[in-house]
Amino acid sequence: MATRAQAVALAESYIGCRTGDKQHRKLVNTFNSVKPHGEVGNYSCAWCAITWTAIMIQLKMDRTKTAYSYNCGRLISDSKAIGIWVESDAYVPFPGDGIIYYWSDSGKGDCTSGASHVGNVQEVKTGYIYVIEGNKGSGYCGIRAIKVNSRYIRGFMTPKYDDAGNFETTKLDVDGSWGTMTTLVSQQILGTFADGMVSQQDKDDKKYCPACETS
Repeated sequence: MATRAQAVALAESYIGCRTGDKQHRKLVNTFNSVKPHGEVGNYSCAWCAITWTAIMIQLKMDRTKTAYSYNCGRLISDSKAIGIWVESDAYVPFPGDGIIYYWSDSGKGDCTSGASHVGNVQEVKTGYIYVIEGNKGSGYCGIRAIKVNSRYIRGFMTPKYDDAGNFETTKLDVDGSWGTMTTLVSQQILGTFADGMVSQQDKDDKKYCPACETS
């Protein structure tokens, strides 16, 4: 099963694709390989939720762990059914979470109804959520920055990734090893890009830190 870092990397691979191009058609075709709820996408329909769902399918995240649909409202209801929905606008999401917006949100209090658009959380930094969104603007996949707990946030999906349970807390098991979770929590506290990896390290460092990535 997938990790949050893998979910972010896969979402990033679609940045820049546009309606009708090869990558967009791949998203639609991947969605149609499953046809959740009997839904069938096409190359001219809105594709934000198709992007979310296609990424989950490619990660092999089954529907007991995440929500599949081309409809944002249904993503919410399915997320509630499997216990991965966070209603609070003030929630600070983790990389790999889904964020759902409602463009008619009044901005007064916690928005608890409606659904207009969805994206994949890339990171949270200096009070902003950076979101990778299919069908953003004039039909392309791009990044939006939105303040934590701001207007238009409807709520969040928190898929059950391999490492999802540990990502929800800064409490770690004391086992004498610096692993992926130690790195990830440190990144969250320091406000850096949070992927659970210590990047661009010498290969010899891996014996000290299993989470080293030796690119």
